[in-house]
Parts: sequence; C-alpha cells; structure tokens
Amino acid sequence: MKYNILHCNEYNLRFRQVKEKRCIDTDYDYIGDVEAEDLEEAFAHMNRIENSEFTNFTPKESLPVRSLSVGDILKFEDQYWAVDNIGFSEVMPTYDGKNHLHYIEPEEMFYERYSTKEN
Repeated sequence: MKYNILHCNEYNLRFRQVKEKRCIDTDYDYIGDVEAEDLEEAFAHMNRIENSEFTNFTPKESLPVRSLSVGDILKFEDQYWAVDNIGFSEVMPTYDGKNHLHYIEPEEMFYERYSTKEN
C-alpha cells in the first residue's frame, strides 16, 4: 500500500497530538510516499536510526525530510491517520466550497479521549 506522508510544518503545532482543527494547506507539507503493509510498517520506514536512510520512500522534489513525529499525517486513499504518542488516531477531512481538502480534525472519540474532564 502507498501512504502519502504529510509533515506538520507549523512550529507551534509540530510534535503535538492533533486535538484541534488544522489546515492541510498551511500547516502541512506533502513530502512524498512510502510503500508499506500497514501504518506501523510505514512508521518504521519513515524513521531513521543512527543516520540510516529512509526505506521504501519516494520523496517529492527536494523538500527536507525528517523522521515521522507526533502530529504528522499518513494518508491512505481517503483515510488520514495522525501519529499519536502511542500508535495512530484517525482524523477526518472537511472540505471548502470547492471540494478541496482544507482541514483535518480529530474524530469525536479521539478528541474526547484526550480532553480534560472537569470535576
């Protein structure tokens, strides 16, 4: 399977869980594609260990590439998965008036799981 890799480029959001709406157009860069059987394998291919090369990765142009981190997105077909502290959480796309993907936001369960409860 081919996963599109979207790195969060917004400094204040980078390396943080996706708990709020984010803009695909301004907060993320599409950096290329990775071939993998599942999300875990895609994550493994996209992480360097001691300056090793990325494996099964086809970069887009000459954008800088770093290891996948919390808050980055893996896209497969019409599913978007955010790298979480442990594992992945599905995020849902919303569309602007021209039917272009514009925002991603966490699914209700994901948001509730991490929101604080008032006592």
